[in-house]
Amino acid sequence: MIKLFGTDLDGTFLDNHSQISAANREAVHAAQRSGRFFAICSGWTPADIAALYQDRLGTTGYGVCLNGALVVGPEQTRYFDHPMPKEVARWAFRMAKHYLIHLQLVSDQGEIEYQPDLARGRFEERHPRFVSDIGELDELLDHYRIYKFTLQSPPGNGLALEWCARSMRKLPLHFTRSGPYYYEGNQQGITKYTGIAHLAEHLGFTPAECMCFGNEKNDIEMLKNVGYGVAMANAIPEVKAVARLTTASNEEDGVAKMINQVVSGQFMEE
Repeated sequence: MIKLFGTDLDGTFLDNHSQISAANREAVHAAQRSGRFFAICSGWTPADIAALYQDRLGTTGYGVCLNGALVVGPEQTRYFDHPMPKEVARWAFRMAKHYLIHLQLVSDQGEIEYQPDLARGRFEERHPRFVSDIGELDELLDHYRIYKFTLQSPPGNGLALEWCARSMRKLPLHFTRSGPYYYEGNQQGITKYTGIAHLAEHLGFTPAECMCFGNEKNDIEMLKNVGYGVAMANAIPEVKAVARLTTASNEEDGVAKMINQVVSGQFMEE
């Protein structure tokens, strides 16, 4: 029996305008009424996921946060907590500064950012702490536990972003591309799948009893290893290649359609 639904957000559960459809919202409630668990599996922070549950879904649920580095329950209880070493964060900063790439170091308390002049004003701000040298960063790392980092660039600086990414791949990281000009890094061995596996263990079942949805490279490990990995119709080819199933796109309520099939008994589980 499928006991947990887990979904990525951007390009999966959210539409192209970052909205949650009425169909997806109701599907979450239907899943929970059926006695199944629901988890958001995203690069988002625990605070952002909790706000989404409260303000946009009108319920509570589980969070596989920061691409699996932090797993929380409905009351923000932590079931798995795996920050990256400070030296990895320091190396990421050095490389971003060398190649003039926008860097965001994400903690459970907020973000630390490096923005080269060429990137200023191009990225959405949420009151991060800005750093310009390694000394400023070290002061903050004494107080912040970093769980992931992101690298972004405007299209005109795409080549420098690729050079920076090559340097990052030499580190002991799980490093994935999540968009044309967007990379994410976590501690080695940390993926959305490891987060789902820890959550399933805590709840008393196995990943084989989970159905998860995704569309991008940072979803591949999760979809490949759970019992029912579902690729969105708008997913990249690499995701579709490893997924067991495919559903409609994020613009066509693909997550809701599959959840409703399971909850109504129309989906034949093997």
